[in-house]
Amino acid sequence: MSCTKSNQKKYTERPSPPYPANRCPVGDIKTGNDGRLYEAKPDKNGVNHWVVSLNNNAPKTKKNKVRSSKSSKTKSIPTLSQVIDSLPELTKEKIKEARSSSETQDEFIKKIYGQHAKPLTVKRAKQLPLNQKICFLEGQEYDMIDMIEDGDNESGIRVHEITKKTYDHEEGLRLQIDGDWYMYEAAGRMVTGSGADPVYVFV
Repeated sequence: MSCTKSNQKKYTERPSPPYPANRCPVGDIKTGNDGRLYEAKPDKNGVNHWVVSLNNNAPKTKKNKVRSSKSSKTKSIPTLSQVIDSLPELTKEKIKEARSSSETQDEFIKKIYGQHAKPLTVKRAKQLPLNQKICFLEGQEYDMIDMIEDGDNESGIRVHEITKKTYDHEEGLRLQIDGDWYMYEAAGRMVTGSGADPVYVFV
């Protein structure tokens, strides 16, 4: 039996001492991670565990919590292969069933792609990086039906780069895509094409 300090996370981040109590002798006293003294005592099964010592004069100290900065919460943009790997298997039958049972485009997209595809709102569009490959869904649901029938295993997912962002007080946000076409703002969302087709993004 060796009563030695452990560097494992479960021992270093708990209030009691960073020592496995079952490897320390009964009555052994150690300082806990919270600054208090603890004594190794056996439970009803004879296995030692740490209890706060009665001879504890050390003040309890608060454990410092490391706060994540906003930058650490920033998610990286998934690649096309990562997006496809995360999706359930898509079949023509599943897509047709989802289309017939959905009342809105958003509902249809959610049934097919789950939480992976997000509506490209203006707020979300402003947060997307420039000149980086991003996975999008564009157009109406029948486009995806055609792609499944044609054997397109990417199921409507397209990869583009946002090359420029501009804002006009009358027209709102405009995203230049791949340097030669645009997504426009309409009712708080980004759309494309003359028919104002909705756009979704994988983030």
